[in-house]
Amino acid sequence: MHPQHTMPPKVSLSLGSNKYIVVRAVLPEENREEWFVRSASPEECGGPYHANVAESILNKLQSLGYSTTVMGGGRIDFMENEEVSHAHVFGFSYGFGKGNHEKVASIIERHTDIIATSDSSDGLY
Repeated sequence: MHPQHTMPPKVSLSLGSNKYIVVRAVLPEENREEWFVRSASPEECGGPYHANVAESILNKLQSLGYSTTVMGGGRIDFMENEEVSHAHVFGFSYGFGKGNHEKVASIIERHTDIIATSDSSDGLY
């Protein structure tokens, strides 16, 4: 089966304030780069660490033949209502370093109807 048919969504966010990771995935034979953003609560991903958030998306992409790298992380405050959905990207990951929050906000807006903002100030967790 061609990878396009089983690709996970580019963006998957959980409601509330949760840890996030951003993944760069490359399909070596096509030299094609893809970016993925995931946020999840500890209950959803099986643990309190950024590595827990990353585990399922990394496994899925690697099973499809992608070479994967977690390019950083932080937190995303995500709220959704009838009028607007908003995600605010900030903070850092002790394990993966600070993600490029502007890039993450741009990925979210490109692949969803969510309005995304970011704050790259140091010291936010």
